[in-house]
Amino acid sequence: MRDVQTSSPALKDSDRLLTRDFTFLCLTNFFFFLTVYSLLITLPVYAVVLGGGEGQAGYVTAAITLISFLALPHLGRHVERLGRTSLLRLGPALVLIEALALPYVGWFPVLVAIGIACGGALACFQTGANTLVADLAPLRRRGEAMGIYGTFTTTAVALSPAVSIFVMRNNGFPVLFAMSAAMGAAALALAFVVREPRQHTIASASGPLLNRMALLPAFCIFGITLTYGTLISFLPGQAAKIGMENAGLFFTAYSAASFMVRAVAGGVSDRLGRAPVIIPALIAVAIAMFFLSQSSGLAMVLGAAVLYGLGYGSAHPAIMAFA
Repeated sequence: MRDVQTSSPALKDSDRLLTRDFTFLCLTNFFFFLTVYSLLITLPVYAVVLGGGEGQAGYVTAAITLISFLALPHLGRHVERLGRTSLLRLGPALVLIEALALPYVGWFPVLVAIGIACGGALACFQTGANTLVADLAPLRRRGEAMGIYGTFTTTAVALSPAVSIFVMRNNGFPVLFAMSAAMGAAALALAFVVREPRQHTIASASGPLLNRMALLPAFCIFGITLTYGTLISFLPGQAAKIGMENAGLFFTAYSAASFMVRAVAGGVSDRLGRAPVIIPALIAVAIAMFFLSQSSGLAMVLGAAVLYGLGYGSAHPAIMAFA
């Protein structure tokens, strides 16, 4: 994929970051991921309720992660034709439909199909939103912009899993899905407020699907996404085995740590380069996953969550700016 800057020098050199559209884009991101993580953390449990085993429950989140990863390069290649804001709005529209349909699902294969659709929604939203962040941010502050934008995702992750598990246990799945639908509707409404800039980065649809320069950041994103998909699929079961009542506490601790470093790490990567931030961050993620696999109590789980958050929160904005 080849990028050509067509923005004017005045726009390109501007240091202004917190514009109207960037702010609404961040709010859209917040409500979208409130919805997505509400579904991600509870769908494996719902799969078991519908008769799937613990291993089969992982198929749902695996479908979401795999479809999202496979669709991203194709959507990115054709983002000019499809439109940034169209993709941005399609994501919340799909998850809203899914949340409204879930109370009527009574067969496990249908739930897997909904997981596939959720993966497509995630890919659409990320393609549109990430491209808009790059368009709306000054070039020399792009890492910082990715970090600020990412803090809204992190805040959603901090709130959504713990609250969703609480609602699921105390009010049942119908109330949970109604809550998810309401958050999806809010994301969709906010997405229609975001305007697509007239002058932006043009992504060429010609040439190879993946530029060789994009292979390394793509591999890094795949790696950390795979670890996160593993956490969503199997952490609730692991938490129950060690007596942790609410697995959402892991995501709250992870998000708090990630929130503290995202914007700072993005700014540091703008000044020092991407590699000095990405490499130590990926090492931290690997160590956190090892500690989590050996955990036998709440303290060790939360410690791994903090280390994972520091690593993931540092790596993600730097990789996205690198890409």
